[in-house]
Amino acid sequence: MSQEPVVEINSVEKGEAKVENSQDTPSVDKSKLPQEFQLQFLKEPDAFVKFFIGKEEKTFTVHREIACKVPVFAKAFESEFIEGQMQTYRLDNVCENLFRLLMHFLYRDDLPAMQLKKGWKEWSEDNDLATSLAKEEDRNLVDLWILGDRLCYPPIQDCTLKTMKSMLDDDGWYYSTLEYVHTSTTKGSRLREWYFEQASSDYSVKEILLLRGDIPDEILLDLVTYPAENVEEKGKGGEYSDYEGSITLSNFLSDDDRSRCSW
Repeated sequence: MSQEPVVEINSVEKGEAKVENSQDTPSVDKSKLPQEFQLQFLKEPDAFVKFFIGKEEKTFTVHREIACKVPVFAKAFESEFIEGQMQTYRLDNVCENLFRLLMHFLYRDDLPAMQLKKGWKEWSEDNDLATSLAKEEDRNLVDLWILGDRLCYPPIQDCTLKTMKSMLDDDGWYYSTLEYVHTSTTKGSRLREWYFEQASSDYSVKEILLLRGDIPDEILLDLVTYPAENVEEKGKGGEYSDYEGSITLSNFLSDDDRSRCSW
């Protein structure tokens, strides 16, 4: 029985279309491609490090190149200390959900948020479960900003602020989160300054004072007088919809991110 000859096909033609063998496709010079259009691929996809998270020391295995986006981690893994020798890193005071958020950002350059998903606003109306989930998500973002401060990593802080602003614009905010921001940050922190200025500009002094007994007096005072240079305007009464203030998110971002922010 005769066998049909084997034909090596390098291209397939159909009409005017032609699909070439990938080996014949020339490489395109991408050196002049703008940074925002460049696709980032791992140079060492087989290199990993391990993180031990929380008191239970939950183990997370992460691409070394991804982890080293954070300078603190990079220095540790490149050092002669135990982190460099064993390629491991411990974060005792970080919960699993918080670390997952950090890794999500490092891998994808964004942050997931239930409150920004389509249909959330309708589903969450008069929904106790949604309220609890939203408060938890708000607190996780506050903790993530603080973690970014601990790690001296402004990109995660900037992304956190942008995400929180989108959430506030879309569905308001909770006084419990305001109190959490106040107790979790120090005076002068960018997160506290932005959150309090945002909150204090949404309500009149009379409306804020109606909250007496529901939130600490110290927070009420900050809401009424924050920021200090606008006390006179706020003291005129009326709704804060008439008071524009100076809530520009770019004022609270890191220097590297301000030029890219349109808010």
